[in-house]
Amino acid sequence: MPDEERKIKVTIGPEKYLPVKSGIYRARLIEVKEGIGKYKQPIYLVSFEILDETYEGRMVIGMINQSSNGVNGKLWQLYRALTEDGLDVFDAYYMNDLVGRECFVNVEQRGGYNAITEYIHQKHLRNIKRLNF
Repeated sequence: MPDEERKIKVTIGPEKYLPVKSGIYRARLIEVKEGIGKYKQPIYLVSFEILDETYEGRMVIGMINQSSNGVNGKLWQLYRALTEDGLDVFDAYYMNDLVGRECFVNVEQRGGYNAITEYIHQKHLRNIKRLNF
């Protein structure tokens, strides 16, 4: 085989998983997976791509305990942020139906990694003071 055919080209792209500065960012939900948390509890891993110019393309991942599904829990908050609709007791939705939607995420930098602490719909930003755009 000629040397030309053996060459493997690698293009270096922007780092997707380096931590971003703590703050609130516009982001798109790109993936939802089930996982196991630090204390062996079932969780959802929600992956967001940041859309704001400074960190555009960077990934942040939120971990939501699957039992956090009560009214005003994290799963309710995520749904409300991505749709603006609230949920009532016994309402249900499919997590994968939310993929591709946008909201704002409150990100905290914690010792070399990011954690999403809050999911916010655009209409609810007026009460938030710490924006990064």
